[in-house]
Amino acid sequence: ATAGSFSATSFGINAEHKLVTPYSTAYNLQVERELPYSIALRVGYVGMHNMKQNDNGSTNSISLNVPAGNLPRIYAHSDGHGGANIGVANSDYNYPVFANGLSGYNYPYYHTVLNSLQAGLRKQYSGGSSVNVEFQWTRILGVEQFLNPTGVTPHDSYGPVGGITPLVLALNYTYALPFGHGRTFLSSSSNLVDRILGGWNFSGVGTFQTGQPFNVTSGQSGTMWNVGAALRPNVVAGQPLYASHKSKTGWINPAAFSAPPCYNTIETSSPTGYTCKQVATAGFLAGVPTYVGIGNASYDMLRGPGWWNMDMNLAKTIKWSDHYNVQLRADTFNTFNHPNLGTPDSKLTDGAFGTITSTSSAPPYESRSVEFGMKFNF
Repeated sequence: ATAGSFSATSFGINAEHKLVTPYSTAYNLQVERELPYSIALRVGYVGMHNMKQNDNGSTNSISLNVPAGNLPRIYAHSDGHGGANIGVANSDYNYPVFANGLSGYNYPYYHTVLNSLQAGLRKQYSGGSSVNVEFQWTRILGVEQFLNPTGVTPHDSYGPVGGITPLVLALNYTYALPFGHGRTFLSSSSNLVDRILGGWNFSGVGTFQTGQPFNVTSGQSGTMWNVGAALRPNVVAGQPLYASHKSKTGWINPAAFSAPPCYNTIETSSPTGYTCKQVATAGFLAGVPTYVGIGNASYDMLRGPGWWNMDMNLAKTIKWSDHYNVQLRADTFNTFNHPNLGTPDSKLTDGAFGTITSTSSAPPYESRSVEFGMKFNF
């Protein structure tokens, strides 16, 4: 090869960042108050600050510290015909083609800040009933990944942390029906009446929470910084982000997002009338790389449907003597058979964009089931 030019030999370089000790700071304040009727109220604040967390064990990586204005043209781009990404040889810099990239690992960049209001109301078991209610209002913001691996835009993925929903209400309860011996009604009834109407207990647990955060991706062909379809689109000013009536057939407003343009030294995609695939094809035929801009949509800016579930139990205890009793019980899971939906299709170029085609996986959805059981105690 001549001086200053390189063949299309492809390889990757991985480098590990020097060890930096991550740390977390946690703080909380809680106030409890005992109320009449065996009721206790608790209200508290919980905070946590995680700093210098690295990506050990993950697939995220960051490019080596090459000055942003002098990045070698080592981009990959689509051949425009649905084929694999192809690296373009570059004679402008003293670098060969890096198909796998210049990557650094264990970079101590990730950080999160948690703020949470927590409240609980508890009634101890008395008078045949008990109730426990827990509420959380949580907000966690931070960086758990990055879009531009060169580090030029270090806050491009700052936002709500995935998998965390802001509002959660959980409750459990037990209620002994007030019939039969030792209860409010029919306390002096015969043994036969007590065995039929007495000893019934009703209990259950329930969880209610808001939806999970998720990203909208542009789904463009061609790549910039070799990050592919994870690129985010532009937000159209003045358009609501959600459909006017959110449902499984339309959760996101398609008019609220537009794809960022693809461009090279030959032409640019919409609004010029060219598609990104046409621009990438022209660039490929001319031997020049094609780039795709990163839109202004923020990280995890939308939330999916809420999630709720209730399980219930009805039990009957029949006493035969001081030493023997039989318990009959029926348990229902997802008692109301509520269909908890998953997050919608969020890839802008998909025909099903904005629609929901699956049930929730986190938390998992289960259809209603009923179990019957009997237990003999002696």
